[in-house]
Amino acid sequence: MAKQVKIKFTNGLGFASGVRDILNAVASQYEFIESDRPDFVIFGPYGDEMPKGSFTSVGYYCENMKPDMSVCDWAFGTRYEEEVNHPRYLRIQWHGFDPNSLVKNDLNLDQAISRKTRFCNFVYSNCVPFREKFCAELSKYKPVDAPGKSMNNMPGIESTNGVKGDMWQRKRAFISQYKFTIAFENSSYPGYHTEKILDPMMVDSLPIYWGNPCIDQHFNTRSFVNAHQHLSANESRVVGFLDATCQRDFSYARSQGRDVLRSKVKRKLKGVGQAVKTRLQYQANFDQLIEKIIEIDRDESLYARYVSEPWFQHNQPPSNEHVVQRWREIFG
Repeated sequence: MAKQVKIKFTNGLGFASGVRDILNAVASQYEFIESDRPDFVIFGPYGDEMPKGSFTSVGYYCENMKPDMSVCDWAFGTRYEEEVNHPRYLRIQWHGFDPNSLVKNDLNLDQAISRKTRFCNFVYSNCVPFREKFCAELSKYKPVDAPGKSMNNMPGIESTNGVKGDMWQRKRAFISQYKFTIAFENSSYPGYHTEKILDPMMVDSLPIYWGNPCIDQHFNTRSFVNAHQHLSANESRVVGFLDATCQRDFSYARSQGRDVLRSKVKRKLKGVGQAVKTRLQYQANFDQLIEKIIEIDRDESLYARYVSEPWFQHNQPPSNEHVVQRWREIFG
């Protein structure tokens, strides 16, 4: 019989999605019960609803920010463990995602390629100047389809493919027709990568990826276009200073009273600083990256070679057992 666990999700996290996306690795081992008198509280980074009470608190820092270990008993985040250097911290490996879905056991290469009837897509809502600049530069070679609010040049996904399902299913159905998908994160930091790279992988569209400079630790870089390999980074003192001083931290999310306005201004300034850092670091010079994309696009055999490569090294997803063990340690 599964052990019952009284739990509450807060600060931007909900019970149903929390169990499905955060606790999926141990969902069969425990019976999670939503409670206002919980034994465990899992809080996200999306507000100031900080839990108080005699329970075990778990910080789930699923954004590109430094985790605050002072406000929780345990924590998960996007930073690598060696950076945080805390025994009760673990990096989030998968959020609501089964890596086995990316294992290529029976890929029909000809069929996968024949489905790619369009060049490249750019599906984003939020404006990030660096990735918008790249989209604009790549569009000089061939038009890039952008159905989102950012760089919009066509009707939204809901009006174009008629696919039923949630927003992620509709997005994947849309990008499945494209040879390439621009998969740029909103910012770059070691360890931070999201569904931006996973969505195109699931439908065999080659990601043009930028975000986690250590992405080669997680995926086979012969299977996609790793922008970090084709961008010349400027590591000047100014870039280093902006990178060190403009990192998001969790203090913004838990500001209260008159500190809220100050924190909002601070967050805005740090966001501007990060954008300036990225612009200075790469100087918006995408020539080598675009040349690589053009080479792959024009060479059918080279494109086929990329598509045939497994997403993971040796076609094996990394073990998730350490995450399972950590949740067992927390819940008992």
